[in-house]
Amino acid sequence: MSGIMQLFTGVLSTIFGEKDTPAPAPAPTVAPVTPMPTADDAAVKEAKKKSIAAITARQGRASTILSANDDSSLGA
Repeated sequence: MSGIMQLFTGVLSTIFGEKDTPAPAPAPTVAPVTPMPTADDAAVKEAKKKSIAAITARQGRASTILSANDDSSLGA
């Protein structure tokens, strides 16, 4: 009877015994926050100026390949 009791105690200690708990995972590293550009930033103002200059260069008589740079009339 004592053999059965030891077997039963051994099985219970195996099932419900202390288990090794894994080490907690390390905390993730967080990158610093990058500020969003605003309309008052110098880089935004410079980009807007470049965009307007590019749009202006694509408009008007100066943008056509058929226009002569001198003021000569066509066919004369």
